[in-house]
Amino acid sequence: MSFVLESIHQVPFGESTWASALTAIADYLGAECADLTFSDPVLQQLTRWEQARLDTQTVEEYTRTYMAANWAEVQPRVPIALGMRQGQVVADIDFWDAPARKRMMFFQEYYHPLVQCGECLMGCVSKTEDAPWAYLAPHFRSRAPQQALVRERLGMLLPHVRRAITAETRLQRVQKEKEALAEALDHVADAVALLDRGGKVVRANRAAEALIRTAGGVDRAADGRLLVSTSPARTALAAALAQCASPLLWTPGAGVMPPVRIAVSRPRGRSLILTLQPLPKELAGAFNAVALLFIADPDGHPVDRSAALRKAYKLSPGEARLVQAIAGGETLKEFAIRNQVSYETVRSQLRRCFEKTGVRRQAELVPLVLRTK
Repeated sequence: MSFVLESIHQVPFGESTWASALTAIADYLGAECADLTFSDPVLQQLTRWEQARLDTQTVEEYTRTYMAANWAEVQPRVPIALGMRQGQVVADIDFWDAPARKRMMFFQEYYHPLVQCGECLMGCVSKTEDAPWAYLAPHFRSRAPQQALVRERLGMLLPHVRRAITAETRLQRVQKEKEALAEALDHVADAVALLDRGGKVVRANRAAEALIRTAGGVDRAADGRLLVSTSPARTALAAALAQCASPLLWTPGAGVMPPVRIAVSRPRGRSLILTLQPLPKELAGAFNAVALLFIADPDGHPVDRSAALRKAYKLSPGEARLVQAIAGGETLKEFAIRNQVSYETVRSQLRRCFEKTGVRRQAELVPLVLRTK
């Protein structure tokens, strides 16, 4: 039993496959083979099929005939499956006797001659509205499904298979989100990187890689940690990362952590400006990062997104400049001084920006600006 559970639980992490897990399940239950099917009850289609100990001919035949759009008409087990509840175990013999099965195309033309089994158990693994339904089916040469012990054992395995499917689905979703984030960062002209709590660069877009490699003042250690040229900058970077990694950051009532700006001197040219802020909540945990880092080169050519922001969110020219400035790490006071307007005027502008963009915090303006082109 422990080997079977270990095989099931290792699937989401790539340490085992469903074929291996289903083989272990078949051995444990005394079955000839086993399969795991996922179906879309709305579209009435099978969406995925994992199997163990089925030959190529069987797989091809099943895929061609019983994964087609009319599967509910030609597969007699489908109406049974649709009526099952989560955790329930049923057998062919519960619904059809031997003469009835002889009159069914499914059993006579596919199941008995190709799978070469006499009986099937079917366990409903999961049945939720927001995910495909899943069924685990071991197949037996004899009438083993009549035995109460075999049914009980299959019922005990279903929650473990369900947890493995849930974990696999979540990990796949996280991986897709990470890939989408990585692709999005690479399309951003600004130099942006993600740092973990130890200061390691876990992801950097092309612009950031170029600055780290050529600008001077910042570098990357052999272990991937971001290196800065001066002791004050190193101290400030470590303190900012500790703040970004604090578990208190997202507790109810916690204040918003303002962006931290760090000047990093370099051999030639003006100092680089590093702007650090916590990863936005919707990106929290991606690549194990805790902080979003912007690297600005005062001697370079800043990317102007004000026109795109005005078009996307119907901002005034001043509001668009304010949004871009805040996303780049500038404070309200700094923006007010630079533009020679009062602090209260800038605060009023910011409130209008929040209303037009639909965000509630300054930190949320960062991903908003990054995805605006």
